[in-house]
Amino acid sequence: MTLSFFDELVCETAMELARFRSVPLVLRGVTTGVDRDLYLDVLAGTYHTQRQTNRLTEQAISRCGEADSLLESWLRAILVAEKNQEDRILDDIRVLGGDPNRVQRSQPPRAVVAMATYAGDAIEQSSPYVLLGMRHVLNCVSLILARTAENTMRARLEADHAATGFAYFL
Repeated sequence: MTLSFFDELVCETAMELARFRSVPLVLRGVTTGVDRDLYLDVLAGTYHTQRQTNRLTEQAISRCGEADSLLESWLRAILVAEKNQEDRILDDIRVLGGDPNRVQRSQPPRAVVAMATYAGDAIEQSSPYVLLGMRHVLNCVSLILARTAENTMRARLEADHAATGFAYFL
Protein backbone atom coordinates (compact mmCIF):
# COMPACT_ATOMS: atom_id res chain seq x y z
CA MET A 1 0.00 0.00 0.00
CA THR A 2 1.29 3.42 -0.93
CA LEU A 3 1.14 6.15 1.69
CA SER A 4 -0.27 9.55 0.88
CA PHE A 5 2.25 12.37 0.86
CA PHE A 6 0.87 13.61 4.17
CA ASP A 7 1.13 10.17 5.81
CA GLU A 8 4.64 9.76 4.42
CA LEU A 9 5.61 13.15 5.86
CA VAL A 10 4.16 12.21 9.25
CA CYS A 11 6.03 8.89 9.24
CA GLU A 12 9.32 10.43 8.17
CA THR A 13 9.15 13.11 10.86
CA ALA A 14 7.88 10.93 13.72
CA MET A 15 11.29 10.84 15.43
CA GLU A 16 11.60 14.63 15.29
CA LEU A 17 8.09 15.00 16.72
CA ALA A 18 8.95 12.60 19.55
CA ARG A 19 12.11 14.58 20.30
CA PHE A 20 10.16 17.83 20.32
CA ARG A 21 7.51 16.37 22.61
CA SER A 22 10.26 15.32 25.02
CA VAL A 23 11.45 18.92 25.50
CA PRO A 24 10.81 19.49 29.22
CA LEU A 25 8.59 22.55 28.76
CA VAL A 26 6.50 20.88 26.04
CA LEU A 27 6.22 17.70 28.09
CA ARG A 28 5.13 19.69 31.13
CA GLY A 29 2.58 21.62 29.08
CA VAL A 30 0.85 18.47 27.86
CA THR A 31 1.07 16.48 31.09
CA THR A 32 0.69 18.84 34.06
CA GLY A 33 0.10 22.22 32.44
CA VAL A 34 1.88 25.50 32.98
CA ASP A 35 0.98 28.53 35.06
CA ARG A 36 -1.06 31.45 33.74
CA ASP A 37 1.93 33.75 33.14
CA LEU A 38 3.76 31.20 31.03
CA TYR A 39 0.56 30.39 29.13
CA LEU A 40 0.08 34.11 28.43
CA ASP A 41 3.66 34.24 27.09
CA VAL A 42 2.90 31.25 24.86
CA LEU A 43 -0.25 32.96 23.58
CA ALA A 44 1.73 36.16 22.86
CA GLY A 45 4.23 34.15 20.82
CA THR A 46 1.37 32.35 19.10
CA TYR A 47 -0.19 35.69 18.17
CA HIS A 48 3.03 36.85 16.51
CA THR A 49 3.49 33.49 14.79
CA GLN A 50 -0.04 33.68 13.41
CA ARG A 51 0.53 37.22 12.10
CA GLN A 52 3.77 36.24 10.39
CA THR A 53 2.29 33.04 8.99
CA ASN A 54 -0.61 34.98 7.46
CA ARG A 55 1.87 37.40 5.90
CA LEU A 56 3.95 34.51 4.56
CA THR A 57 0.84 32.87 3.14
CA GLU A 58 -0.01 36.08 1.28
CA GLN A 59 3.59 36.24 0.04
CA ALA A 60 3.39 32.65 -1.22
CA ILE A 61 0.10 33.40 -3.00
CA SER A 62 1.78 36.32 -4.77
CA ARG A 63 4.49 33.93 -6.03
CA CYS A 64 2.05 31.37 -7.46
CA GLY A 65 1.95 31.08 -11.23
CA GLU A 66 -0.60 29.55 -13.58
CA ALA A 67 0.67 26.03 -12.85
CA ASP A 68 0.19 26.58 -9.11
CA SER A 69 -3.59 27.07 -9.06
CA LEU A 70 -4.18 24.17 -6.66
CA LEU A 71 -1.60 25.52 -4.20
CA GLU A 72 -2.99 29.03 -4.54
CA SER A 73 -6.54 27.80 -3.84
CA TRP A 74 -5.34 25.90 -0.78
CA LEU A 75 -3.44 28.92 0.54
CA ARG A 76 -6.43 31.20 0.00
CA ALA A 77 -8.65 28.72 1.85
CA ILE A 78 -6.20 28.78 4.77
CA LEU A 79 -6.38 32.57 4.94
CA VAL A 80 -10.18 32.41 5.04
CA ALA A 81 -10.18 29.65 7.67
CA GLU A 82 -7.74 31.55 9.87
CA LYS A 83 -9.29 34.99 9.32
CA ASN A 84 -10.17 35.60 12.97
CA GLN A 85 -7.42 33.53 14.57
CA GLU A 86 -5.42 36.57 15.71
CA ASP A 87 -8.53 38.03 17.35
CA ARG A 88 -9.28 34.74 19.14
CA ILE A 89 -5.75 34.65 20.53
CA LEU A 90 -6.04 38.26 21.73
CA ASP A 91 -9.43 37.44 23.31
CA ASP A 92 -7.86 34.52 25.19
CA ILE A 93 -5.10 36.83 26.44
CA ARG A 94 -7.70 39.35 27.65
CA VAL A 95 -9.89 36.71 29.33
CA LEU A 96 -6.88 35.29 31.17
CA GLY A 97 -5.92 38.70 32.54
CA GLY A 98 -3.25 39.65 30.02
CA ASP A 99 -2.95 42.84 28.01
CA PRO A 100 -3.79 42.19 24.35
CA ASN A 101 -2.86 45.76 23.36
CA ARG A 102 0.63 45.29 24.78
CA VAL A 103 0.96 42.03 22.84
CA GLN A 104 -0.11 43.75 19.61
CA ARG A 105 2.45 46.51 20.16
CA SER A 106 5.26 44.17 21.21
CA GLN A 107 7.99 42.85 18.97
CA PRO A 108 7.74 39.20 17.96
CA PRO A 109 10.09 36.78 19.72
CA ARG A 110 13.43 36.24 17.95
CA ALA A 111 12.46 32.67 17.06
CA VAL A 112 9.37 33.95 15.24
CA VAL A 113 11.43 36.57 13.39
CA ALA A 114 14.00 33.93 12.39
CA MET A 115 11.28 31.56 11.17
CA ALA A 116 9.53 34.28 9.19
CA THR A 117 12.76 35.59 7.67
CA TYR A 118 13.89 32.13 6.62
CA ALA A 119 10.49 31.19 5.19
CA GLY A 120 10.09 34.52 3.39
CA ASP A 121 13.53 34.18 1.79
CA ALA A 122 12.80 30.57 0.82
CA ILE A 123 9.49 31.55 -0.79
CA GLU A 124 11.22 34.29 -2.80
CA GLN A 125 14.35 32.35 -3.75
CA SER A 126 12.87 28.90 -4.26
CA SER A 127 9.14 28.43 -4.52
CA PRO A 128 5.84 29.13 -2.79
CA TYR A 129 5.69 25.38 -2.12
CA VAL A 130 8.22 25.71 0.71
CA LEU A 131 5.32 26.99 2.79
CA LEU A 132 3.75 23.50 2.71
CA GLY A 133 6.26 22.01 5.17
CA MET A 134 6.12 25.02 7.44
CA ARG A 135 2.31 24.96 7.49
CA HIS A 136 2.42 21.23 8.25
CA VAL A 137 4.63 21.81 11.26
CA LEU A 138 2.83 24.89 12.54
CA ASN A 139 -0.69 23.64 11.97
CA CYS A 140 -0.51 19.91 12.51
CA VAL A 141 2.06 19.68 15.26
CA SER A 142 0.72 22.66 17.18
CA LEU A 143 -2.82 21.30 16.82
CA ILE A 144 -1.75 17.89 18.13
CA LEU A 145 -0.02 19.51 21.10
CA ALA A 146 -2.82 22.01 21.71
CA ARG A 147 -5.53 19.36 21.72
CA THR A 148 -3.42 17.20 24.02
CA ALA A 149 -2.66 20.09 26.36
CA GLU A 150 -6.09 21.74 26.35
CA ASN A 151 -7.68 19.65 29.11
CA THR A 152 -4.55 19.78 31.23
CA MET A 153 -4.33 23.55 30.82
CA ARG A 154 -8.03 24.03 31.54
CA ALA A 155 -7.76 22.00 34.73
CA ARG A 156 -4.63 23.83 35.84
CA LEU A 157 -5.96 27.32 35.12
CA GLU A 158 -9.44 26.56 36.46
CA ALA A 159 -7.73 25.68 39.71
CA ASP A 160 -6.55 29.28 39.54
CA HIS A 161 -10.18 30.40 39.01
CA ALA A 162 -10.02 30.73 35.20
CA ALA A 163 -12.82 28.97 33.36
CA THR A 164 -12.37 30.51 29.91
CA GLY A 165 -9.55 31.62 27.68
CA PHE A 166 -9.36 28.79 25.19
CA ALA A 167 -11.07 30.16 22.07
CA TYR A 168 -7.75 29.76 20.24
CA PHE A 169 -8.14 25.99 20.50
CA LEU A 170 -11.51 26.07 18.70
